[in-house]
Amino acid sequence: MTQPHLRGNRRVPNVDFTLYDRLHPYGRELILAWFRKAVDGIASGQGDSFESFMYTWLSLNAWAACVTDEDSDSLWQAAIGRNEELSRNFILLMNNDEDFRQSVTQFYGHWPIFQVKSIRERYPRYFRFDQQSTREEMRGVLLRARVRHDPWPWNPTAAVEWGSVVSVLSRVRNNLFHGQKSPYDASDQEIVRASLNVLVLYIAKTNLYGIYNIKEILTKLEGGE
Repeated sequence: MTQPHLRGNRRVPNVDFTLYDRLHPYGRELILAWFRKAVDGIASGQGDSFESFMYTWLSLNAWAACVTDEDSDSLWQAAIGRNEELSRNFILLMNNDEDFRQSVTQFYGHWPIFQVKSIRERYPRYFRFDQQSTREEMRGVLLRARVRHDPWPWNPTAAVEWGSVVSVLSRVRNNLFHGQKSPYDASDQEIVRASLNVLVLYIAKTNLYGIYNIKEILTKLEGGE
């Protein structure tokens, strides 16, 4: 078995997909219920992207904590971000699924995602004066101010990799769960919606949770009945 990587002074766990297979049925149903609530919100056209993202993240968090046997967010995120099988599935989708590739391209257009705490520390003017600046202008300003961001470091010419997608999704989650994304802000709406699309499509198209009626889920996401 491959030895775990180190993160700080802690070992990043391996991913063992069989742990999910052995999870108690009630635990599996909770994960599926959260994911279905997210899909239903998307399919209805009336759902809140923020709410659907949170339900999707809850499902991913529970699944990943199970397959890594790790409760620490940073460690299970590192584990799934480095996992070869999950990365290979991402590459296959990017190469063979146009809908997924377009969703990732739209998501990538918002990169990097900046850490709100670091903005406060390094560029507090952002919250007072600069909201009307274009995304490109603010990206340059915040990068020059050395505001923390994901992916880190940011290379706009690098190919999109699975590990980077996981780290950016995590940053969006952190900003959202810490109350720093607003459903009334158009830019925040775009970022959360783009994040949601990539995460939901990846989970559904790889059938990450082993959903027996996955075709029904995919049909809903494609706008069918």
